[in-house]
Amino acid sequence: SILKDRIKCVAMSNSVHTRDLIKNEGARAWLFSNGINWLVSQKEKGATITDPRFGCTCISSNLEIADFTLTECIDEIMDFIFIKMGDIEPKEVEETEVEEEDLQKELEEHLEINSVE
Repeated sequence: SILKDRIKCVAMSNSVHTRDLIKNEGARAWLFSNGINWLVSQKEKGATITDPRFGCTCISSNLEIADFTLTECIDEIMDFIFIKMGDIEPKEVEETEVEEEDLQKELEEHLEINSVE
């Protein structure tokens, strides 16, 4: 199909589409695998937002105003496009980095809870 042969991915910013508008089941599956919608949300920037209405991955911009989503998330959006185009490899987070970050957060929380002023 033209969709699969010519279009590698779809990056959206605060799109208001719904998966029900896509009548072709194959196109729905393609969008789910190849589309990301960056949305206004209070969740941490980069966090996945679960919303089945869109039929694609939704990512939090951690912003309150939709006008700023594109400019604030442009690096992540371009990385997504470059990865799908095969221009760059996905970044891999090493387990030791994640463990160190988790330990640091745990330490900060512990110090905050136990600090006496």
